[in-house]
Amino acid sequence: MRPSVPRPFYGAGYNLLPNENYFRSSLSYGEKSKERISLDDMKNEQYSKYGYEIVPEEDADISYILRRSSFAIRVDYFRTVFLMESGGGIGLDPYPYLQGFIGFNHPVVEAGAYLRFGVAKNFANYEGNYGELDVLTIVGSDTTLSQGSYSEQNLRLYNPNLALGFFADLFPTDWLSINISQSLIQPWLFRSSLPISFGESYYDYDITVDFPMFFSEYAGLTFTLFDHVQLSVGASVFNSLKWDGFRWFMDTSLAYLF
Repeated sequence: MRPSVPRPFYGAGYNLLPNENYFRSSLSYGEKSKERISLDDMKNEQYSKYGYEIVPEEDADISYILRRSSFAIRVDYFRTVFLMESGGGIGLDPYPYLQGFIGFNHPVVEAGAYLRFGVAKNFANYEGNYGELDVLTIVGSDTTLSQGSYSEQNLRLYNPNLALGFFADLFPTDWLSINISQSLIQPWLFRSSLPISFGESYYDYDITVDFPMFFSEYAGLTFTLFDHVQLSVGASVFNSLKWDGFRWFMDTSLAYLF
């Protein structure tokens, strides 16, 4: 499966005046990647019917290819009331998403939590075995078990995704902020069904493997120039309990705060 990798979210990176509305439009650039990651300890579920084992439990060879577009755009809204900060945003990364957040904004620090919901086009390659059990009861009882295999390549699937995260920004000066962001990402929000073709016929088979979540940690710097222009540079690292090692991505963003 090739899930889209969302870019990190961090706060305004700036000490906001109370009871004022702020907007930030930004264009982000990052390295494009299609690196394959093998998932560990994944298994197919065993399936039986009428006492017959149709599909045995066995190891499943499942991989992620973390896909990332070169560019992303978004518009964020910020408002602070008695140091309490809230807002939201919309963007294309490269598919549309909505986001909301809440936290606090202090002259030297801001922090909060955010929730992001989006829809993305994923690509999937998959193959496996299936079994069909026919029971005939014309005279007595007769049972027939047929087994076969299937293979689908580059199937396009549109699925919702969800990210929950926390951010913290430190303001050592009026023009510099240190940004930290931690996210938990579910690239396939609901267990779905994959179509399997037999000639010109299509059937839906429920997925027996839950696609695992992964984590994202971001660290970077934001430079506020001329009170309105923000330049952010940093790096994101992705990891999961289901794969070995880490995957790095560089991030650069140019924004206008107004």
